[in-house]
Amino acid sequence: MAADQRATAPALPAAGRLSDVLGAQRLRKVAGSGRPAHAYLLVGPRGSGRRTAASALAGALLCAHPGENADACGTCPSCRALAAGSHADVHVLAGHRLDDARALTRAAALRPVHGGRAAFILPNADELTPEAVAALLKPIEEPSPETLFILTAVSPDHVPETIVSRCQVVPLLPAPSAELVPWLTQRGVPPEAAPVLADAAGGRPGRALALASDPAWQQRHTAARDWIAGAGRWRVGEALTRAAAAAEATDLDEVLAVLRHMARDAAAAGDQPGLLAACDGFAAAATAASAVDGHVTARLTWEVLALRLRRSSRVRYNLPKR
Repeated sequence: MAADQRATAPALPAAGRLSDVLGAQRLRKVAGSGRPAHAYLLVGPRGSGRRTAASALAGALLCAHPGENADACGTCPSCRALAAGSHADVHVLAGHRLDDARALTRAAALRPVHGGRAAFILPNADELTPEAVAALLKPIEEPSPETLFILTAVSPDHVPETIVSRCQVVPLLPAPSAELVPWLTQRGVPPEAAPVLADAAGGRPGRALALASDPAWQQRHTAARDWIAGAGRWRVGEALTRAAAAAEATDLDEVLAVLRHMARDAAAAGDQPGLLAACDGFAAAATAASAVDGHVTARLTWEVLALRLRRSSRVRYNLPKR
């Protein structure tokens, strides 16, 4: 496959409406301003809808007749081509290496096929190699007036500052249950399951949908709960051993969900030591999740988290020392 073809590999969902992208209020303002920036960096955790939001933003900014809430009309030639995955002026970075960046750079030097704007979408920009970053700096810093770059990442901290400084950073915020629950039911999730999934996902639409189709998620959630409950009783060696087992039995998303529930329940019960312990644990788990997303060794991350949970439980709950 030629390098220029790789730059336009279909790697995104079909563009939907911006008004259907939860947590993207600022994106709607961006698209409706009439003065879009030349480069955006959409940031949010896994499952927050970054890829869907990037596609919807590209659709809105390339649409010939945007409607209310800056939504793409869905009927103009640009909207129909994007929905079909055949838009000649929407290019998706196929990989994160130098050859992929060079292919996209060559495409960005060309004039849009249909006039108007051309959109260049770079999913997971936090995975770009240093060589790819260097190749992309000039086109992002000195784009033509009709060129639009949309990058996505977990956090701007994981993207080189040379790229971040050239982008308008737009966070995708967690959706409140009042919005996420009906959004899920509209997509076929049973009404009785939607509130549970919305809560377990921490307001992330993509995560909630993934859980809805994952029969093993409840098992992972239980494993995370049991692991956290036992953290304060372990000696150091046992904590490290159980960290390795937990990495196989559950994931950090479930650990975060359990700790979030613990904090909420402790706050409702007026249990200040429990609330402090849960908040400390959540901060430690969030740091661990960020480290894994930043490509730190997973086992080491789980081991550090186990030791922090062990210490936090003993301090906050006044558990007896061994």
